[in-house]
Amino acid sequence: RFEVYGRGTDRRVYYKWYSSSWTGWAQLSNLSATSGGISSTLFNGHSQLFSRGQSGNVLWSPPIYSSWVSLGGIAI
Repeated sequence: RFEVYGRGTDRRVYYKWYSSSWTGWAQLSNLSATSGGISSTLFNGHSQLFSRGQSGNVLWSPPIYSSWVSLGGIAI
């Protein structure tokens, strides 16, 4: 299954996936992204999401997609 993530105009995180055909966009839990886009990688069979926080820090969302966790640093 191929997954795509993005930020809507309401700043919420949305996703869709392909498995013989594309699904429609669906909201991913209550996650919202304050700035920039969403990136993802697959680790241990689970999608890991990353975004940039308001202060420029790097954010990560665990596979339960309940909230962002700051990894610190500055995203460029």
